[in-house]
Amino acid sequence: MKPLLLITLLIFALNSYSQDSGSLRLSVFPKDAIIKLNDSTLNTNMEYTLDTGTYTIKMWKSKHEYVERTFNIQSGKTTKLHEVLSFSDDYKKYKNKTFFYHATKNSMRFVPPVVLGIFIINTTSTWSRLESDMNNNYNMAIAAQEKYNNSVFYEDIILYEDAYYMYKDAYENSVEKYNNSKRNRIIIGSSLIVATAVLEYFSFKLKKPKFEEKIMLSFSLPKYNYQNDVVPSFLLTYKF
Repeated sequence: MKPLLLITLLIFALNSYSQDSGSLRLSVFPKDAIIKLNDSTLNTNMEYTLDTGTYTIKMWKSKHEYVERTFNIQSGKTTKLHEVLSFSDDYKKYKNKTFFYHATKNSMRFVPPVVLGIFIINTTSTWSRLESDMNNNYNMAIAAQEKYNNSVFYEDIILYEDAYYMYKDAYENSVEKYNNSKRNRIIIGSSLIVATAVLEYFSFKLKKPKFEEKIMLSFSLPKYNYQNDVVPSFLLTYKF
């Protein structure tokens, strides 16, 4: 009779004890985030048995926000905690500064040479066209002059004389355009070369942003191991 009574009392005691515990099921992203409960490090996608009560869990990962969550463990129930750690404001600012740094550096280093190259190509084409117009007007004026000198009839003399002066004026205008273009484009080209060299120099002087953050949580080895499962150092109870 006594052994039966002792077994009954033991089962009753264990059952009463188990009713003072519940479980916590964790789901935290990123998966390698540091999760701390008191002095113990937890793992995501695991379930832990805890005494009933109120707990505060801390979660953090480098470059991500630090989060604290308070939860209640109720007797015989499972509390689910799902958390996604976003990138921290400091890291977002760092990424924006890094993007601006690379955009500025690449703009200073590569855009001016491209602009200078396009300007040189355009200048060469423009000078070639103006020189062609100038030579064409010159040749037409010389041809009209020769026909004027060789003309016998009055009507031909008047016709080629007018043509000569027309092409002569066109030639003088084309010469002026060519000289003005050459002068202006040499000035602009020289300025572009200087600007390209200056911007190229200062592109190497830009300071790359650095990311410095305060370490909010650190890893620590669990103090116990039970059946190859990681168990934190706080009190664990087992359900029967």
